[in-house]
Amino acid sequence: MAAVMFKKDLSQLQFTPSDWTEEDACQGYVKSKFLAEKKAWDMQKELPEGEKVEVVTICPGFIMGPAYQKTNFTSGGMVKAMLLG
Repeated sequence: MAAVMFKKDLSQLQFTPSDWTEEDACQGYVKSKFLAEKKAWDMQKELPEGEKVEVVTICPGFIMGPAYQKTNFTSGGMVKAMLLG
């Protein structure tokens, strides 16, 4: 979701392929996700017609599963907050 949802106006509840995070509305981890997503689509557009490949991205709102890293991370912090009430 970092690639699409960070905007100055957060009243929008649904996102479409034309939605992008506003670069000046994010920093750090969120900005890195936004820039990586944008670069993937820009690279695909720049390929010659005969070399284009289909690009598919998934922007999940939340990910659950075992934590393989020992340092703090956004999704882990959300789970911790829920468990601690």
